[in-house]
Formats: sequence, structure tokens, C-alpha cells
Amino acid sequence: MIVISLYRIQFDLREDYTNTHTHTHTHTQTHTHTHAKLIKPDLEGVERQYLTEDAIDTCWAPDLYYAKHKEAAESILVLADMCQRGYKVQELTQGLTIPQAKAALIAIANVHAAALTLQIKENKPLQQRYPYLLSMDQAIESFSCLIDRGLPLLSKFLASKKDRASVREGLQKYSGKVAADVLRGVLTPSEKVNTLVHCDFWCNNLLFKEEEETTRCCIIDWQMVMYGRPAIDVALLISTSLEPSERRKHGPSLVSDYWDAFMSRLTKFGVEKDAVKYTKDDLEEDFKAAQAMAGLVVVGSVDIALGSTEREERVLQLLEDLMSEGIL
Repeated sequence: MIVISLYRIQFDLREDYTNTHTHTHTHTQTHTHTHAKLIKPDLEGVERQYLTEDAIDTCWAPDLYYAKHKEAAESILVLADMCQRGYKVQELTQGLTIPQAKAALIAIANVHAAALTLQIKENKPLQQRYPYLLSMDQAIESFSCLIDRGLPLLSKFLASKKDRASVREGLQKYSGKVAADVLRGVLTPSEKVNTLVHCDFWCNNLLFKEEEETTRCCIIDWQMVMYGRPAIDVALLISTSLEPSERRKHGPSLVSDYWDAFMSRLTKFGVEKDAVKYTKDDLEEDFKAAQAMAGLVVVGSVDIALGSTEREERVLQLLEDLMSEGIL
């Protein structure tokens, strides 16, 4: 998919990511258009109906100015230039600050809550409302291709790292079907709560703006949006986008921050607690499982890290932690 965007950040500051993830576009050409043209207006409509004006942040994703899509042809998507509004991407090597991570989780919690509210209030499944969402099988195929390409690269890199032999050994079982089975277990919709998930929720798809003591977050690149467990986005962000020491220290509290924001938003939308058969324990259980998927996605994207000592170390420490905790 060729995207012409007024916020050039996708092609300049984020060139390494865009080049690495072109495989997803064979399945997802319509999904960014669907989000910009249909989903974002619907979710903002829910917010306007139930929330006070001061509780609405209209910059959680860029506004759409123009979209044109044809199968087997170039697509054009023109979005608001968020850089002109003071938003910028955090440098990948640095990782997110804790205020940035919290702002991102609150932003996605608001999206999750609005989508769930839309489903509950209108009594219409989100998959029926948006039939062009990325399917579970499409997501598994895309991520599996990523992992199949990244795993040999990481294994070759680790061959000379004798002190990381356990990581190399632990990863060998995740080629082919085993990785796909892990992905399927996470991406299969829950029997309790599902919503619209970004499914590519990490620091390179986020823009931030600092306002006095407030950090605001704008979420971009919605081509992987699908129906599933909210913990997927939470796990992807925390696992991929924080320095190891920050992740270990603040990971649990960030999960709590997400939960508080999600439930608070549902309350503001007038969703009764008994309408949501989901607890914080359920979230934490889903989060633990989704960390395995996040770890494998990191393996698949390892070419972004190789060549940068800081990025390499972040990847290896994440994998070591997930293996020591029995998640991978």
C-alpha cells in the first residue's frame, strides 16, 4: 500500500519500521481506510453522546482529509499533520518514558472502552459492523511470516553470544507451527470481553505531545486493527517499548493504570459493571499470555534492533525475562 500522508513522519523518522513491515499490506490494504473513514467517526460519536466535552480528546488518532482505495492498485490516504500540532515520535532506542507509556495506555483504553460501548449499546457485534477487520487467520499469517524471517536472523546473531546460549536454545522450538499455535491462543477472541485492538501497538506507532504537566498520545498506523482481547495492545506496548529496568519496575503498575482507565471510561459511558464479565484478574491472565506473542513479534522484528547495542540488549533481556518467567 502506498500512503500519501500529510504527516510525513511515517516516511522520515520511521523509515526502518515501514520497510520492515510491508508484508502486512497484502492483507490490510483496506484496514487503515476503514479505521479513518468508519471506525474513528463511530467511536467519536459514542464519546460525544455520553461524555462531557472536557473528557473528549479528539487527537487520539489523526483526522482524515481524503481516502481512495482500489484493489490491486495504489491507495491514497491523506491525514492531519500531527507534527504541526506539536506531536512527535519518541526515538526508538530510548524507549518510552513512564508518562508516555501511561498516556499511550490511557489513549488505547479509551478506544477499547468506546468500541465495547458501541457493541453493548447497539447490541451489534463489532465483527458484523466492520466486516473488513483483519481476521484472526490473516493476523496469524502476517505475524508468522515475520517470525519465520526474524528467527534465523536472531539465531545467527546469538551463535557468537555464548553468554546468551540459553536464549538461542529456548527460541528453537518456535519455528513454524509452534509459533502459530502461540499466536492463535492469544488472537482467538475471549469468551469474556473483546473489543477493537490496534494489534501493532508499540512506540513507533505513537506520537506524543507534552503540555505543561500533561502528556498526550496520538495513535497511528491502524492497518492491523482487529477484534480481540484488549490485553494484546497492553502487552505489546509494555513488552516492546520500555527499557528493561523500566519495564520490570513499572510493568505491573502500568497494567493497573490501563485497567483503571478502561473501567473508568466504561463507567462514564454508562456501561453497567454486570454488563462486562471481565475482571482485573482476567486482564492479567490475558496479559501474561499476550506477552508470549509480544516476545515472538519482537523476534520477528529483530532486524530493527541488530546493529544497535542498546536495541539488541533490550530484545535479549526481554526474551530472557519471558523465558525465566515461563511465558516463552
